[in-house]
Amino acid sequence: MNIVMKPVDMIAYFSTDGSPRPMRFRVKDKNGEYVAINIDRVLTKSEEKVGRKKWLLFRCECIVNEQKRQAEFKYENGTCRWLLYKF
Repeated sequence: MNIVMKPVDMIAYFSTDGSPRPMRFRVKDKNGEYVAINIDRVLTKSEEKVGRKKWLLFRCECIVNEQKRQAEFKYENGTCRWLLYKF
């Protein structure tokens, strides 16, 4: 997996305790067109602190062109921002 660190549009649902679960994300490809990718399952979820910011780190399995690939996403609680960290 390569480090990408790009902001993405994410569809996620939140449980009653407020924790998010990513379901689908959208990112621009090399041609500048949006590509939507489904997240098959969440493999791990951990918490990371960088300075005063708290991030949730998700390692997920995605289906891209009928092949399974792993991706890592970061979610910042304070700004509700999603980043594609590794792909």
